[in-house]
Amino acid sequence: MTGQDMALRRREAIWRWVERLYGWPPAAWEPRPESGEENDEPFAGEGAVFRMRHPLYKIELHVFRTPVWGDYVARVVQFASDRGFPVSPYLPGLDGSRLVRWKDRVLAACRSWEGPSPPPVGGTIRQLFAHAAWWHRVALGPTPAWPRCVDPLPERLEQNWLAFIEGAPEDHRAMLEGFFAAWHSWASKWDLPRRWSLDTAAGGAVGAFDRVDDWVDGGEGAWWLRRANRCRPGAPFEDIAGLLLRYGGRTVDPKRWESWIQAYREVTPFPDDRKFGIALILWSPQGRLDEEWFETAARWTRRAQELAGRADWFGVNERRCREWRDIADRLVHSFGPHPAVSKTLPDADVVNASGSISRRRAPAVRLALQSASGYRGTGRKTKKTRTGRDPWLSDADPCLSPAGEHRDENHEQHHENEHV
Repeated sequence: MTGQDMALRRREAIWRWVERLYGWPPAAWEPRPESGEENDEPFAGEGAVFRMRHPLYKIELHVFRTPVWGDYVARVVQFASDRGFPVSPYLPGLDGSRLVRWKDRVLAACRSWEGPSPPPVGGTIRQLFAHAAWWHRVALGPTPAWPRCVDPLPERLEQNWLAFIEGAPEDHRAMLEGFFAAWHSWASKWDLPRRWSLDTAAGGAVGAFDRVDDWVDGGEGAWWLRRANRCRPGAPFEDIAGLLLRYGGRTVDPKRWESWIQAYREVTPFPDDRKFGIALILWSPQGRLDEEWFETAARWTRRAQELAGRADWFGVNERRCREWRDIADRLVHSFGPHPAVSKTLPDADVVNASGSISRRRAPAVRLALQSASGYRGTGRKTKKTRTGRDPWLSDADPCLSPAGEHRDENHEQHHENEHV
């Protein structure tokens, strides 16, 4: 066990001990008056201020609703250990991979928790934000019909869609009416209004959108993806893709989802949700089993396995962790990794052009292939790659990187090694 693993386990043990001893009552959050400009707040007078009586840290959150995401933006004002615990001054960041220094001011996007009870609060900053945002949403009362019109009950699904159409802008209303008809016929075919209980509007919207071929590559793709994301902010992208996975049954083409991927990167505050959501989309029993499909699927398989092993960093429950691991194993079992990504999976089996898996290559042949592609058998880099390449999306725009950094093929590996 490395020192990083020991530090992580020690920190998690401290948080579990704090949870058992103190619990997380609603009274832990103390609402304060509206924020003002005397504290140099970026959004003066637009949000609520919460101060948390935490046994381990003094935390003050400034929570704001944002019209773009329909979510919340929370700002950490202060971290300070007041009990003398030997805790590292670093805490897991927004998505579990970034670091937050304990006296820095951080601007972070936080998804609201769409549920009847407050979310479980753990040791990550993202979970603390979600906890504060949930109480902030409760204090504000019910939300209007547009853009949040989602009722989780299946029998209210059609009424939700009608309210969704009525609240839409005038120039989009005719498009949405035809869109609802396409969705309703598709949902009735699969008996979805009775089988779905949660994530109905978001999953049905993306499912219906997939049947309208001429909309995928146009500007409406980004528009509808933003509306679907705002309609149910609590539903992450992998849930929407999981509904398509279970009930869609359609051909998947990675090139066809390129505009969707880029549009989602613009509207989502959490890059890791984005990365795994596309892994769910890529799996389909009717998928095009060409070379590009195998290469992309193997990349996302590797990412899904990494996320399944580190699911506790992202505030994910055990059910979703099991689903992630099951889908990752199903991808490997059905198709196997592709030799084009043998630099990521050095002991990869060989996938023939017909889609079957042959015997394992000899080590000399595998090393020759890896050297030709720029990698040795140990995975050490021997050839420079073009700056600005995204390792997960083949031809994505490099300027869409969330942090604006250079994204070479080893970027994610170095990034994950810095979290403790």
